[in-house]
Amino acid sequence: MLVLLPFLAISADADLGMNEAEQSLNLICDSDDDCFLSNGISGEEMISGQENDANPLTPKVVSLEFTMQPSQNQLTLLPENLKNLVIDLKIREDLGGWGQPDLEVELKLGASENSWRIDGAGPALDAQPQSYELENEPLDMSNGRMLLPGEIIRLRISFQLERPSNWELGLRGLSNIGLDIDWSVDPAQADVDEPSSRQQPRQSSEVEIWHDGALVGDDSDCFEFDLEENELFNIIIIWEQVPIEVEQPHSTPDLIGPGNRNTPTPNVKTTSDGETETKTYQYRGLESGDYRLCFDGRDDKFQPYSWLGRITYEGIGPNSPAQFEGDGSWNYGTTIMGDSSQSEIIEASGIFSLIFGFLMLFGVIGAAAVQPTWKWTRRLMLPLSGVLIIFGGIAHPLTMWGESLPEEGSINVERLLENRLEQIWQVLEPGTPQNTIAEHLGSTFGILVGEQLLMNIEVSKAIQMEDGRYQLQSPELEGIRIDRLIFNFLNEAGVGHGGDSLLPERSVNFVLQAGRALTLDLLIIEALMVVEEVPQYSNIQIDWTMTNAGASGSVLNPAWVSRPNEISLQDWSKLQASLFPELISISYCDCGQDQMDLNWVPSTTLDPVDLPTVGGLTYAIGFGPSAAIMMFTGVLLIVITGFVETRRRKYASRLAGGF
Repeated sequence: MLVLLPFLAISADADLGMNEAEQSLNLICDSDDDCFLSNGISGEEMISGQENDANPLTPKVVSLEFTMQPSQNQLTLLPENLKNLVIDLKIREDLGGWGQPDLEVELKLGASENSWRIDGAGPALDAQPQSYELENEPLDMSNGRMLLPGEIIRLRISFQLERPSNWELGLRGLSNIGLDIDWSVDPAQADVDEPSSRQQPRQSSEVEIWHDGALVGDDSDCFEFDLEENELFNIIIIWEQVPIEVEQPHSTPDLIGPGNRNTPTPNVKTTSDGETETKTYQYRGLESGDYRLCFDGRDDKFQPYSWLGRITYEGIGPNSPAQFEGDGSWNYGTTIMGDSSQSEIIEASGIFSLIFGFLMLFGVIGAAAVQPTWKWTRRLMLPLSGVLIIFGGIAHPLTMWGESLPEEGSINVERLLENRLEQIWQVLEPGTPQNTIAEHLGSTFGILVGEQLLMNIEVSKAIQMEDGRYQLQSPELEGIRIDRLIFNFLNEAGVGHGGDSLLPERSVNFVLQAGRALTLDLLIIEALMVVEEVPQYSNIQIDWTMTNAGASGSVLNPAWVSRPNEISLQDWSKLQASLFPELISISYCDCGQDQMDLNWVPSTTLDPVDLPTVGGLTYAIGFGPSAAIMMFTGVLLIVITGFVETRRRKYASRLAGGF
């Protein structure tokens, strides 16, 4: 029996979190020979069959195949997991009772070949068994996640009967496939610039307007336009974000001028906001005349774009080396919710307490040495005060020093950022699947789920919030130049421009992705430095094991997808929603200089209640508050002893003067 299942492709703006009706595909048959797949629930209740000759020696194998019709016309990013599969198959044995044999399932999604065996409950059952079900089963991604137009989608189920039986396959929503489609687009509808090729370029009557199109496969999209005399001519191209598996190369387009001559190499500025990538190519001193602009694609690639030309003049626009600001500094203190002018200073080392404790101890020892004939009460008070000073003023800071020593494998902020850059560079290796890139770039601090972050960080101030908790400020997070970190990494790795040449495409992508990732990492670590009490010592230890979390940002460019397991998913989601910037944009000018611009607008909805108090963030406590009490008591005993001794001496002097 052959049943046709048309496949529903989700539109390009499909997003995680769509409701169940838009993600569930139900098997429907209006008649035995008219079956299809739809979101609706209609048609026949079921289809059925009878196998009278089945026996253990000659079992009957029943196979049902569902092939998609019409053919696939969407370019679709497949999910990593099958959300669910429900097959409502009932088998009634002729001898009475129910049967449920093992069910073999084969699902072909283009190049993704998947097979599962669902164990049945066996023959001769007294009660009707449940439906066959699969949930969150991983899909084969060995050939990539892209489902291309024209590729085959096929579902085949088979089961073996060893007794005469009747079988029924329930429909009307009882048998269905669930797939969470993150991204999909119709290339034919997006390719609105056709006809457009080197042999047949599209004529543009006005260059300074937006031209929409899509670069499909290894086609060449070409546009012809007339250019008047100018000082500077900019071509601005906005590439829509697509999965890395189908992303077209963003190399410099061909601009061919009068006389079929190639134009000089332009200066290039690249800007990414996490949703689109904008390329600005600046040409100087082009003569007037007819020009042809061509974009070349690659096979099995697809990406929509918009472009316009703009005539400008010297000194206008930040994409020239003289005008590009090149500001890549991290703006520390964005998440501070309290009054920074009322901050409490956190002692850096405890050295003053230790010095004071030793001075007082030496005083006690010296006083006891020069006054051996003191009465027993004073001889008792001095040793007691010395013991209290030893514990409160000497042993306490020494214990805190020991507690604050970094654990083996612990890193600091500088090393954390270096590791992050290395990770980003490695994952941007050409050919890396989109899901792998998203997993690594979207992870918090670059720490994947199941991995541990062990870090020491110095703090200098504590700022009280309105709810009584404290935000810690760290000098290690101040004055960070994200641009210097990025370009120093490229130069040390030997993949910088090394002069006036343009950066390789991978290096440009690295600048944009690393700028965004470091910004979000620094933002979240600043927001997580919240404690209930002011630390007595400046060294803070972070020990977090990361676990799964929902992502902020876009589906293809997520952020903060891993969270410390000490924070609940609810608290993390609230922090994500209130902390994620209103806008984040990274710009790079490929003008022969190591410069980038970091522009971002902080969230306006962040409140103290959104900042969680995180476990795993510890600091040295020594003997705790009792240390100060012991130190104070020891000093007080010395003062009392000295006061009593002074009065005794004065009294003795007056008595001696009377004789």
